[in-house]
Amino acid sequence: MIRVPWAKPLGEVCRDWLLELARKDAEEGCPRVSRLKSDNAMYFMDLTKDWSVQQRGDLLCARVRWLFNKNYGHSQSELTEAERAAESHWDYPFFGRNLGTGPYRSPGKPGVEIARPSGRRTVVDADKAESVHRLDRMELGEFKIDKKRLKGAVKTAMLPAFGTPKVAGPLWQYITNVDGLTVSTRLDFGGRQPSQLRYHQWIHSIKDGKRVWLLDHGGIGSLLGSPRTEWRYLTDADIPEAANLLVQVCKEFVEAVPGLWARSGLTGLEGEPS
Repeated sequence: MIRVPWAKPLGEVCRDWLLELARKDAEEGCPRVSRLKSDNAMYFMDLTKDWSVQQRGDLLCARVRWLFNKNYGHSQSELTEAERAAESHWDYPFFGRNLGTGPYRSPGKPGVEIARPSGRRTVVDADKAESVHRLDRMELGEFKIDKKRLKGAVKTAMLPAFGTPKVAGPLWQYITNVDGLTVSTRLDFGGRQPSQLRYHQWIHSIKDGKRVWLLDHGGIGSLLGSPRTEWRYLTDADIPEAANLLVQVCKEFVEAVPGLWARSGLTGLEGEPS
């Protein structure tokens, strides 16, 4: 998530901001995560449907800490005891696994028998039954969308806050200048199926006339421990909500950048720590 070593403090305050956002999302009933139609987001909602607000927040925070601790070289952020307990239930990714008991099965987890489209019945982990059903429905063609309609809805939703994108095939890029920094927001409508839409944001500045990449940000998927945010299970009826969620989370990050930069203790354009 960091592109230059001295920008490490920016990544760490971004992690802290995401931890705050994780608690906020849980307290509000998960209005961000629950509307993200991705594998991991929908699995999260299946897994935690009977959990308390506190437990949901603990799991989201655990996923944020895992992402930064494991992938990006920041200082280690220790999980609380409650976060560890919540994290112990998380078991994603799982598609295609075979742990000796077969796909979608984990040793020691309760199982449930479900019917597959072929008519065959199989036992899967109880917390993955809905995920397996969604995958089957997708393979049967249920989650098909009108890409032209999706692009139109996204373009309209993004326009007031982000303007008109620079388009290069399936990639759209928006540039936002914030207090001497630049936030790039990239949308990808052309990912390999079953991906329907992805987005990514990052921060950079200019030093000696050259672009200095400061921070990669994985988007709202970071709340689930993923540097990639994507929609996979949209239907045409879901398009307006997906467009509204996209602009909401993109704006939240852009609006947070000045505070993140100030809290990082970095000077900005000079390319040196303060």
